Amino acid sequence: MTDTDSQPQRFVAIRKFTFVVAALAALTVLYYANPAADSHFPACPLHNFTGLHCPGCGTLRAIHCLVHGHLLAAFRLNPLMLLSLPLIAWLKLEQASYSGRIPGNLRISVPGKIIHSLPWIVIAYFVLRNLPLFPFNLLAPS
Repeated sequence: MTDTDSQPQRFVAIRKFTFVVAALAALTVLYYANPAADSHFPACPLHNFTGLHCPGCGTLRAIHCLVHGHLLAAFRLNPLMLLSLPLIAWLKLEQASYSGRIPGNLRISVPGKIIHSLPWIVIAYFVLRNLPLFPFNLLAPS
């Protein structure tokens, strides 16, 4: 292996390390700072201009609740974000299994139907959480 062959691998390792450090830093900030009470966090521009709740509205507050162990409060703020965490973990396992980081011949795959349905789920969630009717109004962050 030449020195030029190892540079892309080194770049990938640095990028992954940087991502992990940034994610841990973000979680640390969200642990100590409450987005509901701190004005340093950005407000949702869509909600500010239209009054509609985008699919991401409430996510910062939900993660703040989640790192404090308040699962029900996190679910109340953004159920789609909380329900998507197992899928994200599944996708990361699939990525690890196909890159050879999981030993053996174990291959984990997410069915294509799930992947192709995600945009429709997000669109439906966006529409439903903005309906002013019970029970859909419960999807809007409080």
